[in-house]
Amino acid sequence: MFVLRMSAAIFAGILSVLVFSSLAVAQDPDWTRPYIGAQIGYTNNDIEAAGEFAALLEGMNDLDGVIGGIQGGANLIQQGGFIFGIVGDFNWTNANDDESSSNTSAVSATETQTETIPNMDGKCEVYKDGYNECYDDCNDDCGGETTVTTTTTTTTTTTTNLSGSADIDWKSSIRAKAGFLLQPGLLVYTTGGIAFAKVNIRASKSESVSETIVSTATADPTLSNTVTSASASGGKILTGFVIGGGFEIMVSPNISAFAQALYYKFEERNFQLLGSTFDVELEETTVMAGVSFYFN
Repeated sequence: MFVLRMSAAIFAGILSVLVFSSLAVAQDPDWTRPYIGAQIGYTNNDIEAAGEFAALLEGMNDLDGVIGGIQGGANLIQQGGFIFGIVGDFNWTNANDDESSSNTSAVSATETQTETIPNMDGKCEVYKDGYNECYDDCNDDCGGETTVTTTTTTTTTTTTNLSGSADIDWKSSIRAKAGFLLQPGLLVYTTGGIAFAKVNIRASKSESVSETIVSTATADPTLSNTVTSASASGGKILTGFVIGGGFEIMVSPNISAFAQALYYKFEERNFQLLGSTFDVELEETTVMAGVSFYFN
């Protein structure tokens, strides 16, 4: 929320400067010309995801950063105060974030075995071939039989650690741009078109399985531990749309300054990492200001 308030304040400040600067333009500028320029701003991103790592990706609250790049286009039509044109841009961004989680579960299983053995307690004086087994004719003197019960409990503890990260390398768009002149040198416009974004997803998973076996037949428990880990990454280009609006002011016959806010919505793309499926959707809100140079 603080980020949104800060972005809104910056945008309002830039807008105020542009509006008051427009009063300084003494002559009617020629808007129907090609132009190139550059811009810089701030981008805030939100990921929706499905799959094993969904909670991590959707929990990335700081997937935002600085954005900046180049743009160019041309205003093609001017009818009275109405302006129509096209514009394309390419922006780099350092928006990235990462999250991790850990989960531990334990499962116990108990097995009981029962065995009946003769009581060799010395009551039988004659043994057969040295084995602890009485002659048939002296079984009654051996002391009978004993039932021995052995209980074995196996406890398996599994700890799973997940970590995921996402970063956005760049965004670009091709947009229509249409607006009206509030003053000869001040254009208010809306814009919209097709957008692209390069998104990288990284995931890692480690699993520790500990097994403890406790048996009444032995004095000490048996312990074992196995650890496995893996990591993977993948990048894809997302396609979507962008809409927004802004203001542009001619500060000299060939130079304009602008401020705009854009909303991006990208289609769902599928990532296959570590045997898991990542269904990722991306939304972005961007506030930028820049300058354009108009060719004669």
